[in-house]
Amino acid sequence: MFNLAKKKVLIISFLFLFTLFSINKNLEKKSIEANQRSSNCEPSFKTEKSLISERFEFYYYLKSLLSKFNEISLPKNVSKPIKIDPIKLILDILYRNSAFLTDPDILTERLDSRLDDKNIILKGYFNSEKEKMIYFGIRFEFLNDFIQDISKNAVNCFVSKIERNFYDLKIVSSIAIRCDHLVFQISIFYPRGNFYWISKDNFGLNSIKKDFNKKDRAFNRFELNGHEENNIFLSLPADIKKFLFEYAHSEFVECNYEMASNLEKDKFNQDKRKNMFFTTKMIHFKNIIDSFQKDYWLAAGTLLGWYRHCGIIPFTTDIDVGMDGDKYDPLIESKFTNDKILPLSVKFGLDNDSLGLRLGNKVVTLGISFNYEINTTHLFFPYHSQREVKGVILRKIESLCSAELFDEKYTIPCNPIKYFEDVYGINGWQYPQEKFKTSPFLIHWKKWSISEWQNAIKFFHNGIYLKEETERFIKSYS
Repeated sequence: MFNLAKKKVLIISFLFLFTLFSINKNLEKKSIEANQRSSNCEPSFKTEKSLISERFEFYYYLKSLLSKFNEISLPKNVSKPIKIDPIKLILDILYRNSAFLTDPDILTERLDSRLDDKNIILKGYFNSEKEKMIYFGIRFEFLNDFIQDISKNAVNCFVSKIERNFYDLKIVSSIAIRCDHLVFQISIFYPRGNFYWISKDNFGLNSIKKDFNKKDRAFNRFELNGHEENNIFLSLPADIKKFLFEYAHSEFVECNYEMASNLEKDKFNQDKRKNMFFTTKMIHFKNIIDSFQKDYWLAAGTLLGWYRHCGIIPFTTDIDVGMDGDKYDPLIESKFTNDKILPLSVKFGLDNDSLGLRLGNKVVTLGISFNYEINTTHLFFPYHSQREVKGVILRKIESLCSAELFDEKYTIPCNPIKYFEDVYGINGWQYPQEKFKTSPFLIHWKKWSISEWQNAIKFFHNGIYLKEETERFIKSYS
């Protein structure tokens, strides 16, 4: 009897372990599949001309732009005796055609306060025998004149036009010029709404790290300043620090035009008047935050509206943005307190704990949720409900990218799909839900203590702290 019982225990244990192993394997498989889905933040566009979404306005604008572009042949490699340095000649051609230096390494060196000599742009680049690449940019409107100038004057340099297929269009992404040891890559800055768009390409040198045209990029429009060094003239971004700040999150991500078109067929149409109203608020917010050179990102329903609708969720009533709570700057709060367009109306939480700001009036509000790092892999996205703090645990936003919304450039998480899965679930974000209220993953985080609660919420109106209203609210939920 003992042996029989022992055998039964062993069999049951084996079956339990086998079942547990199978469950773990299944969970592991699902986890891998989810990571594979969320690792690809670019929508799978169909490239057939007939299937290009009518919502993809930039494609049609670019097509019109290119139809006016006079195709000019580039010069072949020319070798003949000359009296002028070919590198200086190329730099002169770049300068007189309004091309500008974009090389992040050189611009960073120029900003280095430890360097007393500010004439360091040319040092180490033009007097070296080591193969090097230097990055410039040129606006599309000057491309024709630049190519003509190169065709007439380039000598002892090999010039090539780098092209890329963009749907059924063939576009010039950059011009590459090799002069001796030095290679210039001149990126084409295409106008796109109120910013510039730069196309990625496959050009590169095996021995050199590729920077600028490695990815599609976007920059807000910027002014240029002239720089003279040893009788050589260059154009630089007037605000180098701001340019480099933008470069850090300049990788460009498209919204899902195919999904947006399908939703419009289901009557989820964009309200142009509402979109203009929202855009006014969002541009104002962006300009203020950019002036502080602080990172932000479109969040929650606003991020979802950008990706899924290439616009605003039709029935939404507010704007959501996220910021890094560990880098909170009280000057931002002060700036909005007396602001005329987006005045501070409610402050939730404490400066270093579950902070949130509500800006604007009752017609449309903009909420800033400060996200907090809880470990090396996850963030806490707070949500306030009277005295209780709830929230969603997000996988860490590893990097920020740029995106277009109504002709303006905004900052988003580079992997929006991962964000949607964390907030709405794997299958909870693809189709609009008008009655959707909160994330299904909302958890209880904490309840403010009595002493904390006295300072955990404050109401404002036109820059004035509403003490009586705040005290009534605190008392009603104490």
